[in-house]
Amino acid sequence: AQLAPIGFLMICPEELEATTATTEQPSLLNLRIGYVFCESVWGRGLATELLQGLVGWCRTANNEGEKNATETCYGVAEISGGCEASNIGSIKVLQKCGFEQVPSSGAEDPESLQFSLRF
Repeated sequence: AQLAPIGFLMICPEELEATTATTEQPSLLNLRIGYVFCESVWGRGLATELLQGLVGWCRTANNEGEKNATETCYGVAEISGGCEASNIGSIKVLQKCGFEQVPSSGAEDPESLQFSLRF
């Protein structure tokens, strides 16, 4: 039997906040996330597990950056993402992982909600 993908998590750096090694502060990334899963695996906790893993990784990266502040390090300032207002499952996943709803910038689909987790 051939295995087929069941979904994916996309992570894209949005911008680099301007900090330098001379300020002894690590450089911080803002990440934009998106995920899609086949309907056959909805409700099984996959999105929650992936997002919780990413959030944990970001916290670890930020802690390591603080320990090595004299080196050029990359931590994460914020993770943001969105979903359709009708997608109750994704809203619950984002909230469960610590994301809060934020105002839309206007560039997104008017039917979407935007969420953010700042560190």
